[in-house]
Amino acid sequence: MLRESSGKVAPKLALWLQCGCTGLVAVGAAYASYRHGRELAVRFGADASAASIWPLLADGLLTIATVEV
Repeated sequence: MLRESSGKVAPKLALWLQCGCTGLVAVGAAYASYRHGRELAVRFGADASAASIWPLLADGLLTIATVEV
């Protein structure tokens, strides 16, 4: 592991680890959210294609709103 003279992990490596872990959590959350949203749409009468698109639209709108705030 890369260390500075003070014994701390190099900032660049720490940043890559943080970003990688954040990415893994984001992928897992996106998958769970998509599955749940699709099942919800099917349960309430959406056809297969609409049920597949609906979670992407809902999460996309939430992402846009978060970025805008």
